Amino acid sequence: MKILHPFLCAVLCAFGGFAQAQPYPSKPVKLVVAYPPGGVVDIVARTIAAPLGAALKESVVVDNRSGAGGFVGHASVAKSAPDGYTLLLAAAGPLVSTKMYKSVPYDPVNDFTSIAMVGETDVLLVASNALQQRSLAQLVEHAKANPGKVNLSINSIGSFHHLLSELFMLRADIKLNRVPYKGAGQVIPDLLSGVIDVHMESLPLVQQHIKSGRLHPLAVATGNRLETLPDTPTFRELGYADMTGSPWYALIAPAGTPKEIVDRLNRETNELLRQPEIKAQFAKSGVKIVSAGVDETGKFIRAEIQRVGRIVAETGITAN
Repeated sequence: MKILHPFLCAVLCAFGGFAQAQPYPSKPVKLVVAYPPGGVVDIVARTIAAPLGAALKESVVVDNRSGAGGFVGHASVAKSAPDGYTLLLAAAGPLVSTKMYKSVPYDPVNDFTSIAMVGETDVLLVASNALQQRSLAQLVEHAKANPGKVNLSINSIGSFHHLLSELFMLRADIKLNRVPYKGAGQVIPDLLSGVIDVHMESLPLVQQHIKSGRLHPLAVATGNRLETLPDTPTFRELGYADMTGSPWYALIAPAGTPKEIVDRLNRETNELLRQPEIKAQFAKSGVKIVSAGVDETGKFIRAEIQRVGRIVAETGITAN
């Protein structure tokens, strides 16, 4: 057996100790967004990336990996090394809607580690001005008299908005003509032109068109009326008790990411969400800040997956 020279042994031991003591992070952190640039998820990610990087003293780079309604980006993170250098700004849809599909390239619970909640957006049903019906009751009455003749856009199959749309049709006992799209960027022009009659969407993407009078709000999927739309009733007010929910955004990582890294990222994220400038940017984008601890975030996501699973089972929604 060869015996290492004492000096060489000391050098190797010192180098090994140095390698193990490398602080996190020691290189740029990648923040994956599973959607194209310009959408709400991308806006949220870019709002927190720079301040999170400043807190970590290392750059946080947004990486847009869109495709398959968000599944491509989520799958890429699930398969990444659990070292804290690949994070995901997760959207509700690709995590909670997995039961709609026969095959999903990841397990929404076991393949990820929850880090922190970030925000949520309000959802509402809006109508084109070309549609003569200006209340939810009138829409339902019209749809029952003309089954399949009212066009409802589906903003990405499996999205939170899609799930709410299906639940609404089930509860109202109506049949609308579903028109699938790949994203809100394609839907809005058709909605404004009257090609689409009604659409379930996050408030930030339609609020300017509501203010300008080009779109008409029918109902909001919130517990209480919105301050910005005080005359628009909630679904709950109109008799749809379980038509509540908001698309949410959370910071997550691959399963197995070290607890000390997860805890630090949670602390830094919650701290930056308290910064006045971040609050102002989110408010301008129509995003509500949501803060939570690591365990609370995990419990919330698991509860949402179970809740939506029940909706999927009841409505019978499937996707390919």
